[in-house]
Amino acid sequence: MSPAKADTSKDVETRKDARDADKRAAAKRAGSSSAKKSSEKKSLPERLYTGDLAYNFIKGRKTWYIVSAIVVLLCIGAIALRGLNLGIEFRGGADFQVTVEAASEEVQSDLREALQDSEVPDLGGTTIQVLGENRIRVQTRSLDVDELSIIRGTIAETLGVSEDAIDYGFVGASWGGALTQRALVAVGIFLVLVAVVIGIYFRNWSMAGAAILALFHDIIVTVGVYAAVGFTVSPSTVIALLTILGYSLYDTVVVFDRVKENAAKMPRAQFPEAANQAVNQVIVRSINTTIVGVIPVAAVLFAGWFYLGIGPLKDLGLAMLVGMLAGAYSSLFIATPLLVDMAGGTGSKAAGKRRRAEARADAKAKAKAAPKPTVVVTADEEDAEALAATSTGGSATAEDAKKSGASKTTAEKDAAADRRAKAADARAKRRQQRADARDEAGDTSDAANAGESADEVKASSSDSTAKPAPGTRSQPRRRPRKRRS
Repeated sequence: MSPAKADTSKDVETRKDARDADKRAAAKRAGSSSAKKSSEKKSLPERLYTGDLAYNFIKGRKTWYIVSAIVVLLCIGAIALRGLNLGIEFRGGADFQVTVEAASEEVQSDLREALQDSEVPDLGGTTIQVLGENRIRVQTRSLDVDELSIIRGTIAETLGVSEDAIDYGFVGASWGGALTQRALVAVGIFLVLVAVVIGIYFRNWSMAGAAILALFHDIIVTVGVYAAVGFTVSPSTVIALLTILGYSLYDTVVVFDRVKENAAKMPRAQFPEAANQAVNQVIVRSINTTIVGVIPVAAVLFAGWFYLGIGPLKDLGLAMLVGMLAGAYSSLFIATPLLVDMAGGTGSKAAGKRRRAEARADAKAKAKAAPKPTVVVTADEEDAEALAATSTGGSATAEDAKKSGASKTTAEKDAAADRRAKAADARAKRRQQRADARDEAGDTSDAANAGESADEVKASSSDSTAKPAPGTRSQPRRRPRKRRS
């Protein structure tokens, strides 16, 4: 092929490669632009669910722990300082209800002062509530017959009604204590059943422990708010407490189920990433369900507190509202980070040991799967090996083979034997080539020496026939020396 044609073919190939590169770049730009457009078309929940947009909640779990610790400490302080305003259903006492023309704040204040000025002692824990628009409820400690008559007379005189118009009832202290004990037992049984069911369902007791700790968080926050506000703890409060625990547990199970699904698709070392992805996937759902649940509960609380004035509605509404908000927060920012720390997240010693063991196992597997390096032996190294083997009688080779025999496999030994055989053949071939070259050089030098000897003999014969000049001596004849080949 002529140089001109070769240059032309090279130019054609260069232009073709350039066109292919341009096409690939254009396709890549088109793909990235289409992916960007498709991601822009997705809504915020879809981007969170697919992972296009994510916030690392697990990495900042210390922040959530600090916030929760502050809230829990404040609630415990409220419980310790103010205590709980237990209803007569739990502590026992007397209950009086009467209908008046207008249950204003002034009427309530006058009634409270009249009861404190009465002859009945220890009425500091008396509560006065307005039920509806014109009905007043008074709850006191347990009273005997005489104290009951005095209290009824005081209420009737202050409100301007007859004693027969006052409805009253009693709750014994023993019955109230038994009811309190049963309520606590019910909450304890609920927590135990929750731990057992979650442990069996997920087959992971770390999830059960994290869920129980989150439920304790919700209980403390709800009870602390009750103590701070001063609402009466009634049976409605216990019902609401069990309800919000079930709600919080349901939200936690949804998050844990997503964590389990994501963890099945990832290596164990990436468990925090799986948990964080689960939180990002369900956070919008949790916010939506919480808002939908809080709206009617807030309506019940508002109606019971400001409009109807019904005590059980207020108790139920407050417990439900606080518990739902605390449960939504704890399921995302308490239970899931606790699960990461308990089941293999970064920071725990057991998790660190497990990650290091997995890293060592992965390194060993990669070392076994990696291709073995090819050893290239040069001609100089082959000559040196041959010389060493000749001088030592093969002892060095035997020692090396003996030392490395424990680590080499049969395949490696066969490969080494093949390489040594090839190297020996190459060395023999090179020695033969050098011997041939020396023989050719010897023949050439012999021919040259023979020509030089003939010239010298001819010259000497001509010199011997010539007469010497007068006054000169004839030179002796020299014999030509033969060169050794």
